[in-house]
Amino acid sequence: MSRSITLRYNPQLLTGTYGINIHIKKPEVSCRIQFEEKVQFAGNISNDLHAFRITRDNLLINGIEPDEHIFELANECSKIIYPITLLTNNKGLCHMVRNDDIRQRWLEKKYDIEKRFVGEGSELYISLLEDKINNPDYISLLVEKDLFISLFFGLMYETSIVPEKMIKRCIPVLPFDDPVEFACQNSVMECERNKELIVCENGSLSDEACLDKLIKNGLNNILAPEGRTLSGTCDIKYTLDNEYHNIKSIESTFVLKLGESNIMDIVVTAYYLSEKPIESIQDEYINQLRNSQGEAKKTWFYKLLTFS
Repeated sequence: MSRSITLRYNPQLLTGTYGINIHIKKPEVSCRIQFEEKVQFAGNISNDLHAFRITRDNLLINGIEPDEHIFELANECSKIIYPITLLTNNKGLCHMVRNDDIRQRWLEKKYDIEKRFVGEGSELYISLLEDKINNPDYISLLVEKDLFISLFFGLMYETSIVPEKMIKRCIPVLPFDDPVEFACQNSVMECERNKELIVCENGSLSDEACLDKLIKNGLNNILAPEGRTLSGTCDIKYTLDNEYHNIKSIESTFVLKLGESNIMDIVVTAYYLSEKPIESIQDEYINQLRNSQGEAKKTWFYKLLTFS
């Protein structure tokens, strides 16, 4: 039976390896992206700011390692972008992202990448990536446009979950595009047999601005002919440990429809991999930040507006 509950936020207990599966289905084509995400608690900066290091490994596209030249280049560049250091607030929401270490790794690896990957397409990709890495806004967008991060760090802790209460979720369901807003109702149920807590969020695209944005999005080829209605729904299910409320799995489905026809389905699953345990870390950088003045925080981290 669904009831009100307040989830306890224990950031140190979120440390773990998660297996991610993203299946994007369109009528004419489908793509499956798989990878492992390591989430490591990296210390508290203050009573209301908690640091995490996010690492991504073992990328597969449609079940195989990317071996085409451009995909291999993208995979190598992702090793520069990760690990990402995030700060969350006391509600478990992303608040800030570190913005200097990615640029430093790029300076260290740039020469080797340029030497290894040659050709007009590779040169263009490298040039565009360098421009983006040098822009602090881009580093924040890496997080805001990341589907797994937006789901994992989007569950609201230390706030009462009231059944049937409407909440708003900004989720980047379209690859490489800005998040769109869903209006959701939530519910929570306790499964005593498995000692689990199930939190569900179900809803639909919330306003005309979102629909207009999707209609105009040429990258994803979602166009609504005159007189036909574009709509979208989401179904998100979190399975939590009943005692400590850490995440055991996330199962979500997003559907975009044109009239009565599905034009895109995005199915995302994330499971805690108990066979690949990892430990929290003591990040010296975080220790420096804890002892620094406020101006240093503004220099080292970039605020995320979507989540905070």
